[in-house]
Amino acid sequence: KAVSSGMHSLLYFLGTFIIAPFCSFGSWLTSLRTTLILALSIQTMSEPVDFTGLCLFSPSDSCQLTIDTNTVHTHLKLSDNNKKVTRVEEVQQQLPDNPERTNWFYSVLGSEGFNSGTHSWDVEVGDSTYWDLGVLAESVQRKGELWSRLWRIEFFEGKYSACSPSAPLTVLSVKKTLQRIRVNLNWNRRKLSFSDPDTNTHIHTFRNTFTEKMFPYIRTREEVNVLPLTVSVSVE
Repeated sequence: KAVSSGMHSLLYFLGTFIIAPFCSFGSWLTSLRTTLILALSIQTMSEPVDFTGLCLFSPSDSCQLTIDTNTVHTHLKLSDNNKKVTRVEEVQQQLPDNPERTNWFYSVLGSEGFNSGTHSWDVEVGDSTYWDLGVLAESVQRKGELWSRLWRIEFFEGKYSACSPSAPLTVLSVKKTLQRIRVNLNWNRRKLSFSDPDTNTHIHTFRNTFTEKMFPYIRTREEVNVLPLTVSVSVE
């Protein structure tokens, strides 16, 4: 019996996921058991399998996102060990006009850029009514508009949208109000994905886009929190 395209996709996924450097042998066994259960389940299906929304990440993918204080917009302030980003409405802060600092609408960047590997981070947007999350290319001019090298999703006026340098703003079909967003950058495969970590639901993916170092990007007019990323796989 020929192997379906869905099974080919799964076998490729198994090959890349199982060999990832897990933090313990027990975690590796749990992940192996999970993927084998997936394989057996798919073998019994008569319909094609769609892997678009699969949002499993290896624990080795996670990174602790830290904010680069030299990039903070003058109308943003940091608190809680630089994990909370809040808009300052009343007074523009007197901050050095260093080259790293952006003057573009309440933006801030992560301290570490990536030009290889896979990296994930979580941001709690809570009840904020306007935010952008994504990645910004290292080569962009920090003073002025950032759109030319920015890949992001946004929440504005009650709608979720995606935007990149090569595509206009596209409204996304999101069925619930999101409280947390997981950003996953797979630089080697030129892929940037967003998901809801509370439900493990895929939101949007940009593909075939990156050729240089990319920095985590946050924009907010209210408050967002950078969270420690924890990933777990449970098997019944």
